Amino acid sequence: MKEIIKQLASHDLLQEIIEGVPIRVFWKDRECRYLGCNTLFARDAGVAHPDALIGKSDFDMPWHEQAEAYRADDVAVMQSGESRLAFEEPQTTPDGSTIWLRTSKVPLFDDTRHVIGMVGVYEDISREKEQQAVLASSERELSNIFNSLQEAYYRTDIEGRIVKVSPSAGTLMACPAGELQGKMIAGYYVREDGRDLFLNALREGGGTVNHYEAEISRVDGEIIWVSTNAHYVRDECGDVTGIEGTIRDITAQKALEEQLRLTQFVSDHAPDMILWIDEQANIGYANAAACKALGYVQAELVAMTIPDVDPDFTAAAWPGHWQELQQKVHLCFETKKRRKDGSLFPVEVSANFVSFGNAEYNVAFIRDISRRKADEARLQESEARLRLALEAASQAWFDLDISSGSIIVSPEYARLIGYEPEAFHTSLQNWLDNIHPDDRDAVFTVFQRCLCTSGPETMEYRRRRKDGGWAWISSIGKVVERDGDGTPLRMIGIQTDISEQKQNLSLLEAERKRFVTLFNSSSDGMFIIDMHGNFIDINRTAYRRLGYSKQEMLAMKLNALDSPEFAARVPERLALIKTHGEATFDSAHYRKDGSVMPVEISASSIELDGEQVIFSVVRDVSERRQFEERLRQSQKMEAVGTLVGGIAHDFNNMLAAMQGNLYLARMQMQEHPVVVDRLTNIEQLGNRATEMVQQLLTFARKDSVSMRIFSLNAFMHEGYRLAGAAIPASIDHQTSVCSDELCIKGDVTQLQQVLMNLLNNAADAVAGVSEPIIRCSLMLFRADSAFRQRHPEVTGDGFACISVRDNGCGIPREQLDKIFEPFFTTKEVGKGTGLGLAMLYGAVQTHGGAVEVESEPGRGSVFKIYLPLSLEAPEPQQKQVSPGPAGRGETILLVDDDEDLRHTTREVLDTMGYHVLTACDGEEALALLRARRDQIDLIISDVIMPRLGGVQLLKLIRQSDATLPVILITGYDKNHVLGGEMQTSCCRVLNKPFDFDLLSRTVQALIKPG
Repeated sequence: MKEIIKQLASHDLLQEIIEGVPIRVFWKDRECRYLGCNTLFARDAGVAHPDALIGKSDFDMPWHEQAEAYRADDVAVMQSGESRLAFEEPQTTPDGSTIWLRTSKVPLFDDTRHVIGMVGVYEDISREKEQQAVLASSERELSNIFNSLQEAYYRTDIEGRIVKVSPSAGTLMACPAGELQGKMIAGYYVREDGRDLFLNALREGGGTVNHYEAEISRVDGEIIWVSTNAHYVRDECGDVTGIEGTIRDITAQKALEEQLRLTQFVSDHAPDMILWIDEQANIGYANAAACKALGYVQAELVAMTIPDVDPDFTAAAWPGHWQELQQKVHLCFETKKRRKDGSLFPVEVSANFVSFGNAEYNVAFIRDISRRKADEARLQESEARLRLALEAASQAWFDLDISSGSIIVSPEYARLIGYEPEAFHTSLQNWLDNIHPDDRDAVFTVFQRCLCTSGPETMEYRRRRKDGGWAWISSIGKVVERDGDGTPLRMIGIQTDISEQKQNLSLLEAERKRFVTLFNSSSDGMFIIDMHGNFIDINRTAYRRLGYSKQEMLAMKLNALDSPEFAARVPERLALIKTHGEATFDSAHYRKDGSVMPVEISASSIELDGEQVIFSVVRDVSERRQFEERLRQSQKMEAVGTLVGGIAHDFNNMLAAMQGNLYLARMQMQEHPVVVDRLTNIEQLGNRATEMVQQLLTFARKDSVSMRIFSLNAFMHEGYRLAGAAIPASIDHQTSVCSDELCIKGDVTQLQQVLMNLLNNAADAVAGVSEPIIRCSLMLFRADSAFRQRHPEVTGDGFACISVRDNGCGIPREQLDKIFEPFFTTKEVGKGTGLGLAMLYGAVQTHGGAVEVESEPGRGSVFKIYLPLSLEAPEPQQKQVSPGPAGRGETILLVDDDEDLRHTTREVLDTMGYHVLTACDGEEALALLRARRDQIDLIISDVIMPRLGGVQLLKLIRQSDATLPVILITGYDKNHVLGGEMQTSCCRVLNKPFDFDLLSRTVQALIKPG
């Protein structure tokens, strides 16, 4: 075989081989442009001669629809350097039809293993018995390449400098020959070590080298392959003075050698068997596929004859076959081949007569058709079984002659559309005419696809029945017979009436839509999960409420939603549902943003598509939990109120008695100013104690606040002075107030208590710190989006911010949420009541503000109070009014169940110049009033007393006397003592412990109105 290949290089046989093979051969350059092909390929492209394709691409061919795919294959082969063999792909022919090819593509390398192009072969597998394309190459093209070579003479000195060249060297190097002289020849080598490699070869050859090949770069930048014969130039003494030789361009020869190697490669690796056979039936060449199929090694096969491997071609029959092949040049037939093990297998042979010189050959391309024969047998058997099965199942079947349009149908086919079988006749056109207009285009598309493919196609459509109605038909068809060109001839198929199935599907779809509507419209979340906790479906409420998309949740497991304490109980709850069929329980789900949503889940086990699943209704109970928390808080506050209300009355009585004694002592010690100052201080402390009781009552919602517009700037200076007096001198404490005038509407007493609580807590927090620091400040704050998100209940843009910062012990993170709860304290027993911050929180809420706390154990805390600013001007301070003149002996009836308070108040009124009668409760007071009505000018009565309180006493008095002045004294909110229906023109209400100067003025105003 190698000898044959060598002869191809100088003979026209190469072109004859390419033209004789029954397969298509083509080759392309790196840009996927055609460099050549055989005539079969050219005819497939719709041209008469291969030369018409040179320089063109697949986009210029009849198969331009597949050009993009072809180009992608070409590029992949050339980029990877790996062959792609025996793959199938479609191709459009010049007449517009589509054929299928089995294609192989191989990269084309130069001697440096660079890919310079690719070569491909394909065979038309839709026409199994057509002549296969033959690989060929143009010997004339090779001769032209070799005949165009010109050798160039050169001489260099010992350093490699060119000293002389022939004119042909200029042609070789693409420049005038004179320009080469004086240049270093090493600079033209492509490889940096190219000159050194050449000198080594020259030394190893004893000063002479023949056919040495190298790559050089021409002056115009083109890289070419050259072959050189060279030897040393010596002087008279025999010393080497230079090198001289000839160079010829072998670039084209290199390409030709690559093509020859490719031809050998294609033959050796072709998927079909290839045998070269002489006139005596001797096998001269067998490729790898032939050796593998027949079970021999190549050395064995080339020592055999055709009769050894083909029982149909005996020694006697071979001469007749050879003679026929000589006459017809090409033969295609089926026969059998015998393997080495004696087994036979069917083959298809494409025999080609090739002659050159004195040699003649039968170049045979042989394909194993065992699979095709088996497929044909199975197809025939399958058709027979299909007919029997359809008849047994009462399925309708049809057999279509595609060329004539005639159809043979089963009796069931006629009955399916309401006809009697004996009277029913149809055709392809009749079938198309009776398809529903809305389905006709789709049916025609599927029908055309079925004609072009080898597999079955399925379609559903409506066909008119005999009664004019429409029957839904499911039809499956397949082309089972084609001619040699692949044109479809026959189609068979079955048809089924699916009208009832379509109606049921329509009902099911309506049912599904109703379910989906209800499922997604529910205000509760709904889950459908399998028994392993995987989501099957989720309604819109569920995934939107949790902040996920539906796709995200379907990819999750149920326990991914639960907080850790509930996630651990998921298996237990799933088991409970499996056992009892249903369960209701509380849980908590993580939203996508990390927040937690408390939920109540009602789950039931149901059957869905034949499997047990769990249907869960998930209710968001966040609002209910908040309501329950508010209820618990309310109950706590009610408990505080009950406690406060129980002690406020007695505490106020004691304070009132204390204030009265201080008043009397101050009056008696007017000549001792130092003592008066001390008594005044004690009285101020009593007033602060009174304010504390009022704050407790307000906190317990048993008293109201007195809101007015005032400046916080002045309040902070005065309030810090008062509150700061209680801070130990060892603590570094300072306050800073901004220059902006910050006015709010608030209760001065409440805010004084807020400031005092914060400073007292800060002082306690820094008690154990070596360098204690407290900083108090007032500044302007403008609300931003982050603040509004933290406090959505707060309105307004501008706020006054009171900040108290310390470097004390700090508050543990887990306790921060509890510090505003009543009775919660972090202080030691006896150092805190747990009401300070609760009162602070309530007071800030009353003012429409907000509280923020930042704390870190060991580093201190900062409390920030935000109070909304008021645009109104501050109200003017009320001036203290000095007490009026003393009484003139008027009689006052004093009614109180507290003996100490009754005694002290009597003494004070005595000093004011009044005559005082006393009673311990309302009943005793009524008795005195009835006995001495004409002597009594005014009644002062406590509100809460045993047997008969002050309000009931007032009502009884007003039944008989509408003008008698009455002053009611209460430890609670004075504004809520009297109902709106009572006459209050001759009645006043004062808080106790009271200011005795205010008492004096009130008595005088009622006794002497106007």
